Parts: sequence; structure tokens; C-alpha cells
Amino acid sequence: MLVMLVSLSVFAQYPTTKKIKGVQVVIMTVPQAEKIDIQFEKMSDSIVELNKKIDKKIHEVKVVDFQREKTFDSLQIFKSNLLIANTTIDSLKNEMKRVEKLEFIEKRTRTRLGVGLIGTLVAWISFAIIVIKS
Repeated sequence: MLVMLVSLSVFAQYPTTKKIKGVQVVIMTVPQAEKIDIQFEKMSDSIVELNKKIDKKIHEVKVVDFQREKTFDSLQIFKSNLLIANTTIDSLKNEMKRVEKLEFIEKRTRTRLGVGLIGTLVAWISFAIIVIKS
């Protein structure tokens, strides 16, 4: 029992720090050092895994960013094409109005010519009848 108390009191003193030749050093037991090594390895493994996850997320962000840029470019092209289409539609509407005006004028002119031809024909027939009767 006394040996156990002595060994427990010895372990209770470690880790400790001491200056050797002006440099502060840590003195610990081998089991304590092994425990620290195991924790360090676990942390190193965790860091490696976290770095892999970070790299994967960075790649995913780059893919999403590329898709976003592609979508933005497609929308810009669509917007440009839509503007061209609207301009073309406006131009065609103006042309249709011009054609409708010309068709109206042509129809009115033909009607006037028709009335004029019929009137001329009636006048000639009337003139012919008058000449024949005279």
C-alpha cells in the first residue's frame, strides 16, 4: 500500500517544467507522452479529413459558380435576342400600318376609278343613243 501511495505521488508531480541550460523544458512520464502522441495523431487525422472536406466544398462552390456564370451568360444572350425580337416586331408593326394605309388608298383609288369609268361609259352610251336618235 505504501508503494502505491509513493508511485501515485510520483505521477502527481508530472508533467513538470524545468529550466535546463536556460531553456524551459517539460518533463513527463512515458505514458503521458504516448497519450499526447495518440491525441496528436487523432488531431492530425481529423485535420486531414477536414482539409479533404474543405477541398470538396471548394470544388462544389466552383462548380456552382461556373453554372451561375453560364446561366448568367445565357440570360444575357436571351435578353439580347429578346430586345432584337421586340425591335423587329415594332418594325413589322410599323410596316403593317404603312401597308394598310397603302391598301386603303389603293382601294379608294380603284373605287374612284371604277365610278369614273362607269360614269364615262354611261356618258358614251348616252352620247351614242343621242347620236343614233338624231
